[in-house]
Amino acid sequence: MDKIYLYGFNGTYSGESAYDWNPPDKGANHNCLIFLRQSKEMIDFDAATNEIRRFGFEGISGLRGNILKLDALNSDSYRGFSGFYESALQDGSCLVFYPNT
Repeated sequence: MDKIYLYGFNGTYSGESAYDWNPPDKGANHNCLIFLRQSKEMIDFDAATNEIRRFGFEGISGLRGNILKLDALNSDSYRGFSGFYESALQDGSCLVFYPNT
């Protein structure tokens, strides 16, 4: 059964993506989270990096990952993440970027 893994990283948007989505400005640097559906039950930095690149990010640094625990989605801190989780289940991945401040 597939699981959703959550990977955090910092990267720069290249301006080119394999996906039709609402990306940041070309050249913008962001902290990001990618929700990735995986059949392997292990942190897979290679799969995460490949998917991050498909979203158009380069200069990836600080990559870290962990399995997303479903009960965390019911907590106040993570309640807003349920839509991203559902999107990753359906589409295979979902990327969220945050402005660097």
